[in-house]
Amino acid sequence: MLGEKISPKESPLIVSVSGVRGIVGESLTLETVLGFSAVLGRLLTQEHGLGCKALVAGDGRPSGEALRMAAAAGLAGQGCEVIDLGVIPTPTVGVSVREWGAAGAIQVTASHNSAPYNGLKLFHKEGRVYPSGPGKILAGRFAEGPPKINRHDRCGRIQTPMALGLQDPVQFHIGKALSLGDLAAIKNRKFRVLVDANGGSGGPAVTQLLRQLGVEVVEVGCDPNGKFVHEPEPTALNLKGLSQRVAAERVDLAVVVDPDCDRLALMDSNGLFIGEEYTLALATAHCLRTEPGPVVINLSTSNLTAEVAKRAKVPIYRSPVGEANVVDMMREKKATIGGEGNGGVIDPRIGWVRDPLAGIVRILSLLAMDGKSLTDWLRLLPPFEIVKEKLQLDRSRLEELAKRVEQTLPGAEVDRRDGIRLDWAERWVQLRASNTEPIVRVIAEAEGLDEAKQLVKTVLDLGQAFQ
Repeated sequence: MLGEKISPKESPLIVSVSGVRGIVGESLTLETVLGFSAVLGRLLTQEHGLGCKALVAGDGRPSGEALRMAAAAGLAGQGCEVIDLGVIPTPTVGVSVREWGAAGAIQVTASHNSAPYNGLKLFHKEGRVYPSGPGKILAGRFAEGPPKINRHDRCGRIQTPMALGLQDPVQFHIGKALSLGDLAAIKNRKFRVLVDANGGSGGPAVTQLLRQLGVEVVEVGCDPNGKFVHEPEPTALNLKGLSQRVAAERVDLAVVVDPDCDRLALMDSNGLFIGEEYTLALATAHCLRTEPGPVVINLSTSNLTAEVAKRAKVPIYRSPVGEANVVDMMREKKATIGGEGNGGVIDPRIGWVRDPLAGIVRILSLLAMDGKSLTDWLRLLPPFEIVKEKLQLDRSRLEELAKRVEQTLPGAEVDRRDGIRLDWAERWVQLRASNTEPIVRVIAEAEGLDEAKQLVKTVLDLGQAFQ
């Protein structure tokens, strides 16, 4: 199975403000999931009272059903009325929280991590991932030990949307996404699109959305059975085997989503991997045509989206990495759109979660309205090249390395909000500890690939001395 060589010693349980993540049966157990869910359930009933709604869902991984049941039990044991949504995209969970007035939710997912992993992503009552303040409180309570189950007459039930007569959550989400685009233009264009969902939860949602737009769909891995045919992170290396299939199918473009469907990557008609960074830039370009306003991205996101905002003459703001941080700044700045360069489009008209459905509708609308191919549109953007690498480094030594990098690469504008980011004219480099893996991420961007690679190499070479 993909990713089986990872050991628990290399990847201990990661507890962050947004939840937990680890290797199933090793660093992540049923007891862990039950305990963390009970901590959230106790907090929800303290804030909203016994009987408050709490949602659970999963991304289709084989371990997901058992862990989802444990998560539901943890919530119900503290008095929450639990609605089990089954296998659905992460953004659909956020939409459902807002639509049904739930107090919170848990998505059982390891997002883009490889097959041995799973985890819990926690949702706030606003339909967003937990902000850092409340998230730290939850992590602290989990460290202290989970609460005991309530007595028999103070436990909640676990039901399904169908049993409660609620609308299908995926169809509701699709309807909201359709409201963002020029549906007539898309239908008239008669797109043919390949969808690679890699056995994750996004397959049914993305294919249904596209068919409602009159798009001819070629399906790859769209059954949400959790069987990955390639490593789940949608990168050029992991999608190398898909390129020939895309070109052979004579599609206009390909859309690729990760297992929990909160990241969207693109490939052109020739099977060339466009990259996740272009996703937000293109969606933003469409949005700003009709609803100009501030744009928020994170410190690891390409300058492509910043250039789109500049051309539209709207302000651009950068937050520390992390969906919760981006959402916090979007709300503060009253942003019209925002997101992250990992293919995450956050459109407040739908919700406060990275949402490929919103991205797909906006990007197809942009291409249809302009009568251009994806390749044609990309030629309108600057030739930025971004390089992303990983460094195995103890987090405690990150600050030492950051100081050495700053000394070695002088003359830059320095941002210390998230690791360290050094900015010069038309190029930048950042190193920061990952929120989801025991690694340090090194990212650089320049107007030439060789220059971006050299920036990354400089940091990696310096990092060797700290290993």
